[in-house]
Amino acid sequence: SNLSGCIPGIFIRNLIGLSCENEHKYDIAMSSFNVRCRVYSIASCICIAVVTGFIPAASYAHASKNDKRFFKLSFHACWINFAWCCLVTILALTIPRQIASIFGSDPEYLDSAEPSLRNSNYAGVVRWIGFNSQGMLQSLQNGTLAMIVSVMSNFIGFLLFAYLLYYTNKHNVIRLMLLYSYTLIFGAVIGVALLAYPL
Repeated sequence: SNLSGCIPGIFIRNLIGLSCENEHKYDIAMSSFNVRCRVYSIASCICIAVVTGFIPAASYAHASKNDKRFFKLSFHACWINFAWCCLVTILALTIPRQIASIFGSDPEYLDSAEPSLRNSNYAGVVRWIGFNSQGMLQSLQNGTLAMIVSVMSNFIGFLLFAYLLYYTNKHNVIRLMLLYSYTLIFGAVIGVALLAYPL
């Protein structure tokens, strides 16, 4: 998951560079991208931590054929991650300038970071679905399906939407940040679709 989540960043940074007209605009865009990365990481790390704690207990419940316990654990992991994702999304959409000001004060940087942070978090409330789907699939002994969800939502989705957004408007870095919102939705759809049958 971490590997497939990091590799697309190389290509995305390249597309940011290609989208910028000059070095100054590139510096501003990368500063904005840095804020987006930090917020995205904080939001994702809590989800990963909850799922990591969920997997052993849920695996044991499934192996012992205790479906009631499995669904109870799943419910708690889902609502905790949902609540966390709602909080992060609300903050990212309502006070993005204030969040960005933690990392810098240049007005040009803030003017870029504010919409970039919003664009990357419009679908933040569904971030938990991809993570929880992977964890549930793992605990249901469907590691292959969990890996497919991970690769599709953390690797393929990023690259697909990054290049789609870049080639439909090559000089709009702020619009390019929508790729994170689209990838969250894509990951949620893939996760639910692959979890439906085993569940």
